[in-house]
Amino acid sequence: GENSGMAWISEEDIDYNPPTTSSHSSLRSEWAPRIKNDIKAVKEKVDILIVSFHSGEEYLSEPTQFQIEFSKAAIEAGADIVIGHHPHVIQKSEQYQSGYIFYSLGNFVFDQSFSEETQQGQMVKILIKNGKIKEVIPEKIEINNYFQPEIATEEEQ
Repeated sequence: GENSGMAWISEEDIDYNPPTTSSHSSLRSEWAPRIKNDIKAVKEKVDILIVSFHSGEEYLSEPTQFQIEFSKAAIEAGADIVIGHHPHVIQKSEQYQSGYIFYSLGNFVFDQSFSEETQQGQMVKILIKNGKIKEVIPEKIEINNYFQPEIATEEEQ
């Protein structure tokens, strides 16, 4: 098409992480339309749109309801991929409609050696051809004793 290239939008939810209250929900409901409009406006100009989302509860292995709702809304608004981070552990990923959601990639370069889960992360290879995503490949990483990422062995994948 007339579009070309890729764009990256980054959002964060850390200021809104206390337990949900009516005012908490209200803040998010006012925030959501702006983000959806931003995604739609940018997607009109590019082939591929990746949304980075800093949200979730630290060390929780499952995404929060808000992470799920935000990520799906971002895909519905036009994002091709949503990449989440903040929990410091890997969370599930899924294909949703025509997009891909990685709720949390875990750690990459970080000095949290107190658990096996915090010494793991994921990278995501995105294969693009003619302005279209052809394949999305998650690759597990292990953080070594020097806090450097190393691609996990085939057995660890």
